[in-house]
Amino acid sequence: DLGKALADGTGFEDDIRETWFAVGLQGVSADNIQAVEELIDTSIKDIIKNGISDEEVEAALHQMELDTREISGGHFPYSLNLLFRFFGPWMHGGDPVQALDFDASLQSLKEALQSPNYLTAKMQEYFVDNPHRVTLTVKPDHEQGTRETNEETAKLAAIAKNLTEEEKKAVVERGIALEKQQEEVEDLACLPNLKISDIPKTLEVCKATELNWEGLGVDFYEQPTNGIFYCHWSFSLPTLTMEEHKWLPLLGTLIPATGAGELDYAAMSRRISLHTGGFSLGVNLSKLAQSKDYRNEFSLKSKALDSKIPELFTIAKELLLHWRLDEETRIQSLVKQKSSSASNSVLASGHQYAASLAMRNLTPALQIDELQSGVSQVQFLKALSKLSSADLLKEIAPFKKLLKRIFVKENFSLFAVGSAGAWELAKTEIKGFIDSLPSGEKATNIKLDAGIKDHFQKEVWFTTTPVSYVAKSFPAPLEKDPLSPKFLVMANLMKSSFLHGEIREKGGAYGGMASFQAIEGAITFLSYRDPHVARTLKVYDRALEWVRNGNFTDENLEEAIRITMSNLDTPLSPAGKAIREKSHYQRGKKLEERQAYREGILGTTREEILEAATKWLKEPAAVATITSKDIFEAEKPEISISLVESQI
Repeated sequence: DLGKALADGTGFEDDIRETWFAVGLQGVSADNIQAVEELIDTSIKDIIKNGISDEEVEAALHQMELDTREISGGHFPYSLNLLFRFFGPWMHGGDPVQALDFDASLQSLKEALQSPNYLTAKMQEYFVDNPHRVTLTVKPDHEQGTRETNEETAKLAAIAKNLTEEEKKAVVERGIALEKQQEEVEDLACLPNLKISDIPKTLEVCKATELNWEGLGVDFYEQPTNGIFYCHWSFSLPTLTMEEHKWLPLLGTLIPATGAGELDYAAMSRRISLHTGGFSLGVNLSKLAQSKDYRNEFSLKSKALDSKIPELFTIAKELLLHWRLDEETRIQSLVKQKSSSASNSVLASGHQYAASLAMRNLTPALQIDELQSGVSQVQFLKALSKLSSADLLKEIAPFKKLLKRIFVKENFSLFAVGSAGAWELAKTEIKGFIDSLPSGEKATNIKLDAGIKDHFQKEVWFTTTPVSYVAKSFPAPLEKDPLSPKFLVMANLMKSSFLHGEIREKGGAYGGMASFQAIEGAITFLSYRDPHVARTLKVYDRALEWVRNGNFTDENLEEAIRITMSNLDTPLSPAGKAIREKSHYQRGKKLEERQAYREGILGTTREEILEAATKWLKEPAAVATITSKDIFEAEKPEISISLVESQI
């Protein structure tokens, strides 16, 4: 009860020469600061005195092995992950080969752990006897922003007062020179670049090994996953109320992180760490490619070493069929942690929250998405975090019936990725899991036809921030439309050749971009950590004129096509490739349609961009801004539209 969540930076920092270990809390009242420090000290001493159980040590070693063995992907190839693994030790005088030879390092650690009290002795050495320690307290100061602005204004006024006429003239000339330089077109011909003809025309496909295995709704993809088995247990959801939609993300957080069956949350947590890579339970709402219907699922996801497959399924069964949701203190703690994390993420991902707000009234699915992962969810969690533990349980109680309706045999499907050997091990476990499921009412694909009153709301949301996030959304063609791939290219064209320069380079924001949501049909302009609101909205208006008037070069268009293809062909892990293919298959998106979409991107012409922009990019549009009250009041006279004001 001393804080809301662990402080950022808690844990071991090993990327620098002199490493450190840190632990702390956030959301601590001034009266409890000393109590937090005392709690940390006494906890460390208690662990040293009582020791660490063999099970906990084994679980930690298991997690280390799993993390190191996993072939990850995403932003860059796995080979670069390996490079980053040995860069730090190498730069600081360590052995780069040893950093890569994890098996040898793990074996060495296991041998050291044979010595009694090895870990607690290290804790005594580094956490108790070590005098090199600092206690850092960060306190909010609500006057800091105003004070800094006033100091800057006074400083600039003093400088201006003492400038001679010649010095003033020089300042103006430098400003004009900077503006002229910013307006110059860069000569990029000197740089090597990929040609459109160099990009593969044919889509790379990861084919399923088994689809609907033995009619059980089970799909398997054989991939080289380095001894790790990935599994998703999914359950189709019935038609839900908006209140139920809003609650599902939190229920998904609570179920894997609380007790199940005979085990309380601490025992279940140890068991999960000892045998798996952790569990996450979340909602997946996806539009079917061949109809207007949606598939809505609650999916439990996990991974484990091949040797741990039996335990993986046993734990999944406990979580899905024997959840309890009855641990008052634990649930209240999780809600506070989730609320704190969500509130913190507004500043880290403000552009995404602003985009979600702007898009939410364009389609019912985008409305649900904002409800589950946008500002509405942040507000919902904030409200729950203020409840007592007993009141929280009362709020959760009505949804237990919904969970029992969801986790039934008729709604079940399973997706797995791994080696052929792992698949053979899993087959028996899968059948046993299905046999254990209760029967119930089958949920069908749903239609989202909820009425939306105002498609194009214009609003500003206030929070504590020194910068702004500005989003403007327009309806756009759906992915079936021939103009859809052109819109994807156009979004990257506007980002790379106009918005980036105007918003970041000239406007001083950290980022200016455009994103296209093909499935729901929405294109959004965004700014990230932006010192402006009014200026950015004017830039968005100019962006429309820029693209509609064709003020881009053939080189700009080719670059946009390359960027688009780079995003589509981002390196994925072996498991990631299978997950992507499964998503397309589940939505009913045929291979020939995906291939045609790829060709549509590669073949984009100037005329098609102009057609798409002229047909779709026009007012009215939705606007959403996340900023502070002070920033908005200063900018308000320059904003040409009326914005509804709300507080996050």
